[in-house]
Amino acid sequence: MSEQYYWEIQFPNGTKENQLNSDGTENRLDFQKLESQEKFIFSLVAANQVSPTIQLMIDNKKRLICFRRRVKSMNLSTGEHRLLKTIYAVGWQKTISGENIKNIIWIDGETNQIYSCDDLAIKNGVN
Repeated sequence: MSEQYYWEIQFPNGTKENQLNSDGTENRLDFQKLESQEKFIFSLVAANQVSPTIQLMIDNKKRLICFRRRVKSMNLSTGEHRLLKTIYAVGWQKTISGENIKNIIWIDGETNQIYSCDDLAIKNGVN
């Protein structure tokens, strides 16, 4: 079973936003709102509080990257879907002298292994 990770944002004035509400419903990440912030701390936190937490300081020169991909299998006879794993990606993007620079960390929710972009390129045989 894949580990669940959730985002948390802390603003310089001490206020916080969380992906999960107390009733279990989820908030959507408002990228437009975040782009107007001078800076904030973005965290990807494991639900079990044991697996690694990723924290990024994002300032107004960087744009947040955050998404998840779910890998599912489907039983063709019943049409039932089963979640195999979830992959989480978190990082930032910045334009420097017209060049697009990205720094992304990937977390495999099944193994809790953390990869950087370079690690994935090496693992997949890309130089």
